[in-house]
Amino acid sequence: MNTMPQGDDWEMIVFDIDGTLLDFEGFQPELIPLIREIE
Repeated sequence: MNTMPQGDDWEMIVFDIDGTLLDFEGFQPELIPLIREIE
């Protein structure tokens, strides 16, 4: 069974409810083409 990362050992946070991809720095503009392709 996989475990959740501890502390700040996260690489990406994905909110699939609305398709928005975020990391600790916030929204990444270079992900816009990927988000549009997924939608």
